[in-house]
Amino acid sequence: MEDVDSTEEVNLLDYAERCRWHDWSYAMSDDDSVYRRGQRAREELKRLAKTSSNHERVWRLASGYHAKFTGGWTFEDGWRWAGAYLWCHRITTITEEEAQTLVAPEGTIDRYDRDVSGLIDWKKVDEALKSR
Repeated sequence: MEDVDSTEEVNLLDYAERCRWHDWSYAMSDDDSVYRRGQRAREELKRLAKTSSNHERVWRLASGYHAKFTGGWTFEDGWRWAGAYLWCHRITTITEEEAQTLVAPEGTIDRYDRDVSGLIDWKKVDEALKSR
């Protein structure tokens, strides 16, 4: 994600895209420039969240999910963020049940014996965008 002018406002769809593609793992980098760039981008996303109540909700859902990138998100974290992301793309008729099909079902264990319930399948999300 590129640095953003601090006076810029951003529409909800663009904001959701920035939240999706933000480098949520920047803090784990050994490269100080990556860390600083990631920290600035995160602060800018937090600032832009104040644009509207919808922006704030997107921030809360995206950061609640992506900040747990090493695991620990919940089934609900995943499907709520995936559903909100589609809603930002004007797919406003998505149901909770449909959003739940975009993430790993409850009780899903990966090959490392970790619970990955709620892990978003972004390929399914992108397919949903194309199909509507």
